[in-house]
Amino acid sequence: MRKFSLFLLMGLLVFTLAGCSQLNTRTSFRFNDSGMMDIEITLRADKTMAENQARTFIWGLLNSVPELQNNYTLTQETKTIDYSDYLYYTFQTKERVDPGNHEYIALNKNSDGSYRFQLDIPTLLSEVSESEKDTRAFTISVILPKEIEMSNSRDVDGNKATWTIYYHELTDETSLKAMTTS
Repeated sequence: MRKFSLFLLMGLLVFTLAGCSQLNTRTSFRFNDSGMMDIEITLRADKTMAENQARTFIWGLLNSVPELQNNYTLTQETKTIDYSDYLYYTFQTKERVDPGNHEYIALNKNSDGSYRFQLDIPTLLSEVSESEKDTRAFTISVILPKEIEMSNSRDVDGNKATWTIYYHELTDETSLKAMTTS
């Protein structure tokens, strides 16, 4: 179930939230030295423009994906940013997860002590309109046990790499990669 559920969740988020610029999502993977990971999925909604949409989506998601109820905690908070209120719904794994149980995520520790991370995103959309092609779909971050030396992300800071995924990138398979120092 875990192999499928992460991309089921991401797919649900993409399809449900498509076209709503008042909602955005972020997924973070934090790996420890043993190669186990914590997963955090955050939905941010403009309270004025999308509160009802976010609340009903979260309720539907919780009642449609039993793994979320059993293996994740859900927190909700409101934050004010630049005079606007935003709702944050955050799902966090209750226990660390073995990336070997995920079909699309791999973390390998090399013999020199370095790590290699790869997350494969399958084709999620068959086509994207011209007006949506440069719209941000979601953000994915990985925090590795050591400093990242190489990545196909443009946003690397120490041991953290962040990728911003746009709708046009979801019409083909793509891989997110990062390698650490030894």
